[in-house]
Amino acid sequence: MGEVLPPLQWAQRHFGQVQLGDKRRTQRTVTYSAAAARSPSQSIPQQCGGAWKQTKGAYRLFDANEVSFDSLQGPHRRLTLEEAGRPGVVLWVNDTTTLSFNHHPQTQGLGPTSSGGWGMLLHSTMAVDVSGGVDQSPFVLGLGHQQLWNRSTKRNNKSLESDKWRAGVKGVGTPLPGVRWVHVGDSESDCSGSH
Repeated sequence: MGEVLPPLQWAQRHFGQVQLGDKRRTQRTVTYSAAAARSPSQSIPQQCGGAWKQTKGAYRLFDANEVSFDSLQGPHRRLTLEEAGRPGVVLWVNDTTTLSFNHHPQTQGLGPTSSGGWGMLLHSTMAVDVSGGVDQSPFVLGLGHQQLWNRSTKRNNKSLESDKWRAGVKGVGTPLPGVRWVHVGDSESDCSGSH
């Protein structure tokens, strides 16, 4: 069973090894990750305490050419897979979230959403350790895989979207002997043949 760390310690452990071409970007990643962990449902300016310097630093971090979705998450995903590889039972919970940017019409790279707006889709594969038995609560280990895409306005790519389930399973790989991984998805996952 894992240990719940204070936000700064957690951020250092999960993001302190990111390779973003400059050690200041690594430090900014740790600082921002801790702020986001303290208040995950708030906006970036709110997470940064309303301080313009910290908010601007976070936006500059995300805008840097050396910073990508995978480069930011790499150390966290590796740590999650390492922890999920210990003997026991881990549920890989899969689901898709719609990121709506209807109020940001100048944002580039968006596609139509199911609700008729504009945004992106984010499919997460999250590890939950359930080895503790009935007397202990499940413990979230972290993300093992994540996919981000937009729907093309040129053609219907619904069949490609169903591949997200298969990609999530493939993305976390195969457990070692003595480790049991169970992939969990909603009824939409039935269409992909990955269950």
